[in-house]
Order: sequence, then structure tokens, then C-alpha cells
Amino acid sequence: HSVFTCVIESHWERDSMTHLRFGRLNLVDLAGSERQKSSGAEGDRLKEAANINRSLSTLGLVIMTLVDVANGKSRHVPYRDSRLTFLLQDSLGGNSKTTIVANISPSICSSNETLSTLKFAQRAKLIQNNAKVNEDASGDVMALQRQIEELKLTCLRKQQNAPGPPSFLLLNSGSDREYNTLAEDHQSSCDLSLLKQKVSHLEDVLVGSLRREKLAELDIRKLEAEIKHLNRLVDLKESDSQRLRMMLKLRDEKLKRLHMLADDLVPSDGYMVEENAAMSQEIQLLQKQFDENPQLTQFAFENKRLIEQVRTLENFHKQGEREM
Repeated sequence: HSVFTCVIESHWERDSMTHLRFGRLNLVDLAGSERQKSSGAEGDRLKEAANINRSLSTLGLVIMTLVDVANGKSRHVPYRDSRLTFLLQDSLGGNSKTTIVANISPSICSSNETLSTLKFAQRAKLIQNNAKVNEDASGDVMALQRQIEELKLTCLRKQQNAPGPPSFLLLNSGSDREYNTLAEDHQSSCDLSLLKQKVSHLEDVLVGSLRREKLAELDIRKLEAEIKHLNRLVDLKESDSQRLRMMLKLRDEKLKRLHMLADDLVPSDGYMVEENAAMSQEIQLLQKQFDENPQLTQFAFENKRLIEQVRTLENFHKQGEREM
């Protein structure tokens, strides 16, 4: 198979806001299935054909499962069973528009492959994708706040300068002056309504920007904590390596002493004293290794991270309830 992926992004600014629109273009060339009996493949080519057939079988299973999902059935879609289906996850039943070109042969010798390809395309047509534009809007918090204040002041000035309904409109409604005054009042009320709508929209954008900024700060703190933890693990690994080298050195010295004792080069009393000292040093190294076990530190860090994640989710849940 061959997969070519192109990521397309566009940026533009408007009303102190930065808009981002992005998409992914996948160009896929699927290899055809092969029958070993007809192709006569051997060796590496046979292994390649087996892998191709396996990935195509997984793709067919994913398509059949997505058709069941489109018909209202609850199914698990096995995207991760193959690299091909994992790469095409968005193109199959996701946020995308998908076009399939089925290549078939008019030869009678390839009738089975042609029929299989047509059935594959027929099933793929039954998949329902939900295509929508991937667009995100963000803005400078300070600029949005200034713009909201300016719009609020404009609304306040319009409310203060808006004249009340004149009494002569009720007495003589046919004059040009009455018509112009009524038109101006209507235009002012429309402008005021539009300004209020714009203020409300900018306030919503500001709340979203503040929330994203808060989430970004939380992510930065988590990454800093993880980096600190990884540095700690690296230090522990280096200390562990040093202790292992020291223990190997002690074992080598012990072997030398045993050889010297066997050759009667050292007295047994001196050997026992040196052996006790070496054993005490080895026990200290093992105790230090147990106290600084990286796995225990990993479990403690993972437990702390999960507790912080639970607290964050609870805070967002409470904040969402207050906003509702």
C-alpha cells in the first residue's frame, strides 16, 4: 500500500481574533489482493502478499462494522488491528469526505477479484461520514477585554443620547420630520442591539480564551512535573548503575580472595575479616538501592498525577454546573 498525507492550514486575523482552519488530505493507493495459487509468489514476495491480504481483510472488517454502526447497531470498530486502518481512521466514518476509485479488469480470468472489488466499493458507499470544517478561533485576552470595554461604552453613550418618543408623533404622524425622527430612533435601536450582540459574542470568546489559557497553564505545569520526574529517574538510574558496578567490583575481589585462600596465600582469619567488611558494604549498597527504587518512585508519581487529574475534572465539572 501507499499513503500520502498532506496537512493544510490557513490563518487569518479579524476583530482582534486569530482564526485557524486546518485539514488533512490523504491520497491512498491500495494494493490488490493476491492468490498464491495464481500468482506463484514465493519467499519475500509471499510474505508481502500475506501482509497485504491481512491488511485488506482488516479494512473490509472495519467497513462492515461501520456499516452496522450506520444502521444503528453498537459495534467496536477495530481501527488499531492494522496500520492501514489506523492511518485511515478519519477517512472511514470520521470527519471527512471520502472518494473511492475502484480499478477492475474486464478479463474473465480476474472475475473473482473484480466481483470482490465491486462488493468492497458497494459496502464502502454505505458508510456515513460526518464532515465539518475544522476551525478554531482564539484572541489576545487583553485586546478582547479592551474591545469589550469600548463596545460597552459605545452602548452606554447610545443609550444616554437616545431621545424618548416625542409627543407630537401621536398628534401628527404624517409629516416628514416625524418620519425621519422615527427612522433615526429605529436605526439607533438596531445599532444598539447589534452592539450588544457583538459584546456578548466577544465575552463568550474571552471566556473561551481564558479557559484555554488556564488549560495551557495546567498542561505546562504537568509537563514540568513530568520533566522533573524523568530527570529524577535518570539520576536514579545512574546511581543504580554505579552501585551495580561497585557490586561487581566487590564480587571480583571476593573471587580473588577465594583463589588466594585456596592457594594458601592468605590466612583464614584475614580472609574472614575482609569477607565481613565486603559483605557489610554490599548490604549497604543493596539497602540504598531498595530505598531509591525507580519503580517505587514511578508508582508514587503516577498516583499523584492521577489524583491531580481527578481534582481537575471535579473542578471543571463544578465550574460547568455554575455556568449552566
